[in-house]
Amino acid sequence: SKALLDLADRSEAQYELVEKIIGIGEDHNGIFLNVQWLGLPDPIDHTWVSLASLHEDMPDTVTEFLHSQNKSKALVNRAKQAIHLSQ
Repeated sequence: SKALLDLADRSEAQYELVEKIIGIGEDHNGIFLNVQWLGLPDPIDHTWVSLASLHEDMPDTVTEFLHSQNKSKALVNRAKQAIHLSQ
């Protein structure tokens, strides 16, 4: 699976390999989404991807995820503001 992720990193269409977004988090670098990659259900293979870059490539998927979140409301609202999504 490491080889697949390395390939995904080099691919221009890397986010086409996203199975689903499973979480949201924030640190001093910004807001990140926890991604489960296609064919890699094991949590050890999940990675954190910046909200901005994932939204740029997959706006519908990110929007759908944010609208579906009932927890971390303050963080979700900051994420929506960051990508200029209406509340």
